[in-house]
Amino acid sequence: MTNIVWVFGSSAAGKETFIRKMLTNPSQKLIDCLGWNNKNIVCVEESLQYIGQFENDPIVEKRKQIVDNVKSIANQLDTVILIKGQDIDFKFDLLNKLRKEISNVKHKIIFLHADVGVLFDRCKKKSWWSKEDEAEGVKGVKEYLTRQINYLQNLNDFEIIAFDSMTYNYKPIKFPPTV
Repeated sequence: MTNIVWVFGSSAAGKETFIRKMLTNPSQKLIDCLGWNNKNIVCVEESLQYIGQFENDPIVEKRKQIVDNVKSIANQLDTVILIKGQDIDFKFDLLNKLRKEISNVKHKIIFLHADVGVLFDRCKKKSWWSKEDEAEGVKGVKEYLTRQINYLQNLNDFEIIAFDSMTYNYKPIKFPPTV
């Protein structure tokens, strides 16, 4: 059976790193944990390319194409389709739209979590990091992470699997994690 898997987490939680690792060199332990033995793992590249870098970035409108792109590959048997999730996907309701349009597959969410201090340090290295972000500090990262977790908790009928992404060993953790 095909699995459509959204990968969410705070900025700098390692979503793209996780996806690239799953495509190129996944650990057998992680494959076993996820139940993906003998499955073809693919990625919706547009989910990695169409990433907003600032408020009202027009590139995010292209994320709506993800639904059609997934529809074109969802009929492949025994495939895991990975999608890098972004907060704008909640606003566009892409998770529910995709689930309504492709109902004969499993829909899941992987949530990557790291300590707020670690996320803050990683975010500071991002090109979009601003003086305003710096001023908000760890508190701002914590508030953002809490909002994202709350949104995910309010999605109906999505299995959510959480992993600690602090060291990229992806140890399973409970969802919602402690922030």
